Amino acid sequence: MKKLLLLSIFILVQFLALAQKEQPEISFVAYWEKGDVYKFKVTKLKQQWKNGTLAQNDSSQYVVNFEVIDSTESSYLIKWSYKNNVASTYDIPEALQEKFAKYDLTEIIYKTTETGQFVEVENWQQVADMMKSMFTDMIEVKAADNSISKADLEKRLQPMITAFNSKEAVEQFVLNELQYLHFPFGAMFPTSKTVEYDDELPNMFGGNPIKAKGKLSIESFDSEESRCVLVQQLKLNPKDTKEIVTLVLNKMGLKEKEVKAAMKTAKFDITDLNKYEYFYYPGVPIKIETKRETLLTFDKESGKRIDKVMIELVD
Repeated sequence: MKKLLLLSIFILVQFLALAQKEQPEISFVAYWEKGDVYKFKVTKLKQQWKNGTLAQNDSSQYVVNFEVIDSTESSYLIKWSYKNNVASTYDIPEALQEKFAKYDLTEIIYKTTETGQFVEVENWQQVADMMKSMFTDMIEVKAADNSISKADLEKRLQPMITAFNSKEAVEQFVLNELQYLHFPFGAMFPTSKTVEYDDELPNMFGGNPIKAKGKLSIESFDSEESRCVLVQQLKLNPKDTKEIVTLVLNKMGLKEKEVKAAMKTAKFDITDLNKYEYFYYPGVPIKIETKRETLLTFDKESGKRIDKVMIELVD
């Protein structure tokens, strides 16, 4: 009897140990069909502080139509279309708002894998041309108030104009909400532990990418509703960030000696905190909240900037 009891306990303990090792995982896979349509409300917020005082507080909001226009065994083709009030977003004078109305309607055609991973924007050149034209018009508006000459402004903005005329910049920065929306797809995440990883962020100005340290964890999940919240934390490498800022300031035509002196004591601290709430089956985001906080110490001044993007399912 003792031997039987001992054997039973041994088997039970082994079973429990195995059960503890089996950590459930959540897979993000797109189960879409041609003709599927979802509507999302996108809100973007930009706040900036200087020495503790709020100096900038801008926001924009628009409704996006997400439509699956083609579906094959290996890919999906998506149309992402929305109307944005550019004149309001960039505080364009009322007399010139009609001129900027041509930038309000945007239609993006892009491709994903069969699991929903983002692949590429197919009409990126059209978007790049629109950005270039908008930069030109905004230079005209800014130069008109005589605070800076048109020539100086063009020189300062040239690195940005050049950078945005590339496929990578359009995909990563102009349409950053697409990167967030498709971030989890094609991956599997454990529900009971935090995953730490090394990441590299694209450098739109050329050169090496920005290294970063990341963490991923499932905050909550409901297997009956196929619903979960994924949390991503990311910290950018301060040295890489500083090098890129220095490079861009030099490209903007600022004196190298002045840039070098300013960057000598400059400190950067950039962190991301993103939450992704999804119906992981059939692969539909419910609410995505992203936040990038940038802290800057520059000579005797301090600054802070917060950029937020929120994507909410509305239909």
